[in-house]
Amino acid sequence: MASSKLDANAGTALLGLILERHTSYGWELVNRFERVFGTEPLGWSVSSQAIYRALARLEDHGLIEQLGPEPARRGQEASRRNYRGTPVGARAMRTFLSAAMPSVPSRQELLIRLYFSESRDDALRDQLRLHAEECLEELERIARLPARTRLERIVKEDRRLAVQARLSWIDFVRAEMREPGEGPIRELE
Repeated sequence: MASSKLDANAGTALLGLILERHTSYGWELVNRFERVFGTEPLGWSVSSQAIYRALARLEDHGLIEQLGPEPARRGQEASRRNYRGTPVGARAMRTFLSAAMPSVPSRQELLIRLYFSESRDDALRDQLRLHAEECLEELERIARLPARTRLERIVKEDRRLAVQARLSWIDFVRAEMREPGEGPIRELE
């Protein structure tokens, strides 16, 4: 299950990279993915085979389409397949970026959202606001959970601390982007 979520995240990142440039070929996407997401401290490593599998799935779902292959150039063994995003793919990416993140998103989902929202501060602010709202709602849900046994208390506290850490991170990002008059989301205990 975790592997399919990871594959879905790689597909979403690839869709964004394709939409960013309008057309891209496979090997270029492997290199761009590594350049954008693979360098430290991001360190999201995905094999070239996983990228090509994700491209095939994106194409199967109508999110991207192949353009006619470019003829092989001197020094190339075969022609390259160019991909471009479809209107369905562009809508799917906009929907993904406008939806609230879970209170504790995967690192990969967070990287995707930050990278593709980064170009517009207002989009990133909206994303952070939605994310903070989701975190605060999650804290309320956690507070209502019964914790009768030691195991339940330990797990409940783990979840609570993880969400509070996420809120602290949101405060940090907002401070990095702060405009006059903006304050922290709320005081943390």
